[in-house]
Amino acid sequence: EERTPGGGGPVFHIDVHGKMDRKDNLDLDIGMGPLEHCWADRDDAEGQAEVLALKEHLASGMREAFKALKGKTFQVHSKQMHMTVEEDPYLNAYWGGSTFETISHQSVNLRMPAIQLEIPHTMRKELVVNDALFKKFATALLNSYKYCVTTFKSHDKKQSCCGCANFEKVEAVDAARNFILRKEGRPPSKTIEEIELMLRELHHIERTTSEKQI
Repeated sequence: EERTPGGGGPVFHIDVHGKMDRKDNLDLDIGMGPLEHCWADRDDAEGQAEVLALKEHLASGMREAFKALKGKTFQVHSKQMHMTVEEDPYLNAYWGGSTFETISHQSVNLRMPAIQLEIPHTMRKELVVNDALFKKFATALLNSYKYCVTTFKSHDKKQSCCGCANFEKVEAVDAARNFILRKEGRPPSKTIEEIELMLRELHHIERTTSEKQI
């Protein structure tokens, strides 16, 4: 059980990232993939509901925060855009269980609620100079902690199986290995260790090429 220093409430890990301005939006990405996949078992309705409530509360709070802009638009890539919120982004902090884990993912595995915020460049600049927006942005985070995270009843529950265990398709990996290796179990030119490394890298690339890159 994670607690704040001094015996306060539960720890809430907010991992703040910067991303480039996209060509078609000025979205604040709220990444909650690790919580959605690994916080609660699929049959743990209460734990799943806690995660969904946090997601909806934070997204609503951030949309309310952007009302401080009073309809202001920003020119990005020769387009005028409003600042908006995306609670189901590509960059959701979850890369699966067969590759590197994000810091948010590691925190969730330690039973610490965690989210990843991807903030575009133009939004970061506005937060620095717009005190009203900054205050509402921070308030949205604080309120989600106060009204959602501190009410979690599943902090002490340890899921029987992290959702990552279901991510890797063993059959697909075995099929690729058999295709590359000769019948006698040796690759035509590289060592088995090199083949295993190549398979891991290809498996990683397959899952990440469809994502928007930072």
